[in-house]
Amino acid sequence: MKTNHTFLSELENLNSVANYKIDKNDLLFDIKVLLKDYYLATFTENENKLKLCFNNGQVFYLSLDEQ
Repeated sequence: MKTNHTFLSELENLNSVANYKIDKNDLLFDIKVLLKDYYLATFTENENKLKLCFNNGQVFYLSLDEQ
């Protein structure tokens, strides 16, 4: 499945990588992909937040803000 998400390894040259600006939604997506490798939970993206629901009832929200 092809998404609109751009991974740095897909960029054509190093100059593009050096000037690439990631937005918070792309970064949140990357964090979601990484966390899925380490935690058994339901992951839901909602309103610029990532919601993690664990089987024991714990719920966490991750959000990002750029300075």
